[in-house]
Amino acid sequence: MTTLDSIGTRTTLSNLASEIHLDIIARLPYDARASLRRANSYFHSLIPPFSHKDLLVAEREEYAAARDLLTCKYCLRLRHKSEFGDNMTKKKKARGGSENYNRFCVRCGLHPPLGCGAYSPGNSVKWCGQEFTVVFCVRCRKMELAEDDGTLGECRHSRKRRIDILRKQEEQERRVKRQAEREAWHRRMEEFLGSDTSSGGEFDDLDSNPDANWDNEST
Repeated sequence: MTTLDSIGTRTTLSNLASEIHLDIIARLPYDARASLRRANSYFHSLIPPFSHKDLLVAEREEYAAARDLLTCKYCLRLRHKSEFGDNMTKKKKARGGSENYNRFCVRCGLHPPLGCGAYSPGNSVKWCGQEFTVVFCVRCRKMELAEDDGTLGECRHSRKRRIDILRKQEEQERRVKRQAEREAWHRRMEEFLGSDTSSGGEFDDLDSNPDANWDNEST
């Protein structure tokens, strides 16, 4: 927005004093402040990063409520409700709950910042209505969720990759087997046709006599 003051000087948002900028920013909702902070380096340095307290206030605003956004205390982001365990979005940890400050997303629960408590191997986590078990995966060597009771020691991603590999191996074995069966059938046919040609017989007589009457039975 550009205006002219009483002496004709062109005034823009960037020409305003920092104090005025700060006063304007303080009146903006979260989404507007976040967008303005990304506008350029000046506003990025002027607007401080959002604190945990700022995000807890922001999640109660219309912007976050309409989009089902909730605050994670570890990554300090507004994330969609589906990125949190079911227990992290209910009762005291729900939006506006008395313990909403203690909420963290599934990703941070599995890979928390150093020294922060979260999930441990063997924990049961209900996520999007499905039960998972926290395991330290023996394949990817990190904490992940398993769809079984965790006795196999592999996460759902490693299990899916292993099953996909086994399916590809089985399919390859079936293709090799079918190819071998086709080749064996062709060899048998070649042997049969070769032996039939060399043995001669009534078929040779018929082939050598093009005038043979195929409609009459031989007596």
